[in-house]
Amino acid sequence: MAKERVVNTDVTGRFGPGSWLMITLIALVLLPLGQAWGDTVIDPFDTDQTIQSSSPTGGWTGWNSVAGGDILGGNRDMRLDQTAGTGGSLFRVRASGGTFSHNQEVTVAGRSETRWDGMTAFDLTEAGAVHTLVLTGVSTDLDITILFTVNGTSTHTLILNAADSPWAEITIPFSSFSDPTAFQSVDSIDMRIPHAGSSVETEVAINEIGTQASPEPPPPPAAVPTLSEWGMILFSLFMGTCGVIFMRRRKFRA
Repeated sequence: MAKERVVNTDVTGRFGPGSWLMITLIALVLLPLGQAWGDTVIDPFDTDQTIQSSSPTGGWTGWNSVAGGDILGGNRDMRLDQTAGTGGSLFRVRASGGTFSHNQEVTVAGRSETRWDGMTAFDLTEAGAVHTLVLTGVSTDLDITILFTVNGTSTHTLILNAADSPWAEITIPFSSFSDPTAFQSVDSIDMRIPHAGSSVETEVAINEIGTQASPEPPPPPAAVPTLSEWGMILFSLFMGTCGVIFMRRRKFRA
């Protein structure tokens, strides 16, 4: 009498310890390929804000503040320091439709300051990854300096040469600031344009400001196989073992 063949419908039988071992090995092999380092947007300038002055103020104006969910910390503050200028001369800072602009006519002397705050000891280094401050879509019609300050103490002066304008992206390594460790516990970020008062016509535009993370430097070559190499070796041995077991079972059933 012919033996009745029983079809195994047990799902746990199909995914036994061997199958889970294979899945684990594949994950180990692919793990190095899946590592990623995130970026942080400080301000895409989608939240509108305008501050403008048409006469000398004799010092800084009060802060003009807006709140926006797309702004790091939730708050953006702007102010102007106009020390000279005739009535009706344009001196304006604006964020609108994804662009920040600083406009200063030739008859105006002064500077603007934009501040992002509301953070509380915010770590922009992401636990020690190598980071840079990133400005995208930057342009200027005249040479100008921009002073960045973190937590009121750590500074970096960016020099923009109009001959090189525009820039798709400008990166400023955290290490170029006077105190790079300030980025591990950020409470505020300031951007002052220009670094000192200016009496020349200036127009600066920035599309976005944020940070960019990079992978840590790779370790030196090891004398033993790396994790992914061990994964490949173990995976090959496992597949070979499965093949032998499968052939033996076919022979036994036959």
